[in-house]
Amino acid sequence: MGNVKSVYNALKFLGATPTIVDTPSKVDGDKIIIPGVGAFGEGMNKLRRFIPKLERSLDSGIPLLGICLGLEVFFEVSEESPNVDGWRLMGGRVEKIRTALRLPHIGWNSIEIKKKTCPLFKDVKEGYVYFIHSYHAVPDEDVIVATTQHGCEITAGVWKSNIYGTQFHPEKSGILGLRGVKMLCRRIIPCLDCDLAFPDGRVVKGIEFKQIKYAGIPWQLAAKYYEDGADEIVFLDITASKDKRETMFHVIEKTSENVFVPLTVGGGIRSVQDARKVFNAGADKVSINTAAIKNPIIVNKLARYFGSQACVVAIDAKRRYVKDAEGKTVIKTIQGTCWFECSIYGGRTFTGIDAIRWAIEVEKRGAGEILLTSMDRDGGKDGYDIPLTEAVSERVRIPVIASGGCGVLAHIHEVFQRTKVSAALAASIFHYETHSIKEVKEFLAERNQRIR
Repeated sequence: MGNVKSVYNALKFLGATPTIVDTPSKVDGDKIIIPGVGAFGEGMNKLRRFIPKLERSLDSGIPLLGICLGLEVFFEVSEESPNVDGWRLMGGRVEKIRTALRLPHIGWNSIEIKKKTCPLFKDVKEGYVYFIHSYHAVPDEDVIVATTQHGCEITAGVWKSNIYGTQFHPEKSGILGLRGVKMLCRRIIPCLDCDLAFPDGRVVKGIEFKQIKYAGIPWQLAAKYYEDGADEIVFLDITASKDKRETMFHVIEKTSENVFVPLTVGGGIRSVQDARKVFNAGADKVSINTAAIKNPIIVNKLARYFGSQACVVAIDAKRRYVKDAEGKTVIKTIQGTCWFECSIYGGRTFTGIDAIRWAIEVEKRGAGEILLTSMDRDGGKDGYDIPLTEAVSERVRIPVIASGGCGVLAHIHEVFQRTKVSAALAASIFHYETHSIKEVKEFLAERNQRIR
């Protein structure tokens, strides 16, 4: 079950001395936490051998907290893995969220506390917390203590005796916000393109994936953006796939010690084993591009092992102007009619694959989010590629992150106004202090955008 390192770091930050256990005999503490990022079946299969020892701890009065998947396993069964029995600590089942809105439910949403007598929520004010899931608990007993809305009511917290659960991620929710708008916020995401050719790594930024320029040290920039109000942070190891090496585990480990918003990591992830290492280092989601195009089944595997909400497919797309392109999705733009071609290896190799059709395919394969970058706009500061972004976000139901071209505050407002993206990613305007994340959010709030 993923997300262990994130919870561990959050507890250390709060002054606790947590222990990560890998065998039932080591379960020996005055509080127990089951974190979780992943699929129900895989999670239960790993948890099952711990259950006898955990139940003895519960019988002795030790409190247990389950987070996200850690909450879902409390119930009898899940639609995600219908042939796998749950722990049955609580009556009810886990169902896929029935909503007309995009799934997975990813991002910052508000909660409504139903039972303020619950010790877990006693000192918590209603506000924004971080969710990332497609399934939720539907209890058949009176255990719900908090809910949220995503086109329908979703169980956000449960409580029964000394058993507690949150569907949201407290370890990734930073300082709880105080505004109670019951709808999902648009996310502002700084991106750190990392060059690991240097011992400690460095953040760089280029124009159309070229003309690379130094921007800072990865974990220092990440900490700054966290303090400034970033909703998530994306790390992309821009040379890992080209150099055929593993990605930047040490950078993520160091960052996750002090940054408590979701971290997405991409570059050099070619297998379930690679992804597991990244999660163990402190990441919350993995992003794949080259590996997905060269071996599409990896998308299915990552979604199956870790859950679709943890699997991001990055698409680096470039315009190809033609009057007609057989077998391609052709889009009319002001500059002319074009289709969009996928690239791999950090923009060094083009594939002939239609980016829009590829987005539709990876959704079917189980991807939970698309990181969509316009190579034509990357680093140019002329605004996001609205035709590309609109075309993809209109055709898929999973969240889409717009990337490439942000130069001024109005560009972020424009992409939120004119497309259905869930988040906007930017780099240059933050790295070189053209604008701060706080300024972006103030600008958007003044224009009635839903932000945290």
